[in-house]
This record gives sequence, structure tokens and C-alpha cells, in this order.
Amino acid sequence: MSMFLEERIALLEDRVARLEDAGGTVRGQPARHPSIGSILESVCDHYHITVSAILGSRKEAAVVKVRFIAIWIARQTTPVTTLQLGRHFHRDHSTILYSLRAVENLRDTQANYRAETDLWLKRFASPAKITMSNDE
Repeated sequence: MSMFLEERIALLEDRVARLEDAGGTVRGQPARHPSIGSILESVCDHYHITVSAILGSRKEAAVVKVRFIAIWIARQTTPVTTLQLGRHFHRDHSTILYSLRAVENLRDTQANYRAETDLWLKRFASPAKITMSNDE
């Protein structure tokens, strides 16, 4: 594939993602999944961490935990690829894969973490939002 065509495809993918993030439609079809922006905002609000901290290079445990949860929820509830997730979260593709594996490992070994991520999954997977407490 030519470099021009690859760049054009990337631009179109970004436009579609921005449209969907804004709650728009693609080809007349309503968005049937949450936007990555809405996932980021909700998760960050709940844990009292800024979106810029999640998208930035901070590596404090609290920031990393929230970043991993947001990435995992986005992967579970949206049709975006890991490469597209990397673009949204300003991360390399391999970092996205690492974070997805890390969340799965924590879900397999820690019941509290599984319950926490299940609540987030339910919140974004169904039209009726589940109210979560801010106990953290």
C-alpha cells in the first residue's frame, strides 16, 4: 500500500473516531457504543484524576490503575482496535496490549478488582447507567 493511501486511511479513521467521540453517527447509523471520551471522563471523575494525567506520562500507581481500567473498558465496549486505542491514549500499541493483559491478570487473581471492573463494564455496556459510589 502506498504511503499516501496509508496516511489517508489513518486520517479517515481519526475523523470517524472524533465523530463517534462527539456522539455523532457514521453513515446514518447511531453510535451504539460509548465514546472513548465519555469513558475517560467518567473513570477520571470517579477516581478524581484528570484526563490529562491519564493521557500524559505520569506513572504513579493511582494514575496507572485508572489508565489501565479506562483502556480495558474502551476495548471491551467499543469496536476500536488496539492501534486506535494507542492513538486515543497517546500510547504505543505494545503498551496498550500490556495494559489489557495486566487488567485481565488482576481480574483473574483479585476478586475486588474483578468486581470493580465488572461494574464499569456494566455501566458502559448497557443503556441504563449503574450508579457507583466514590469509596476510593
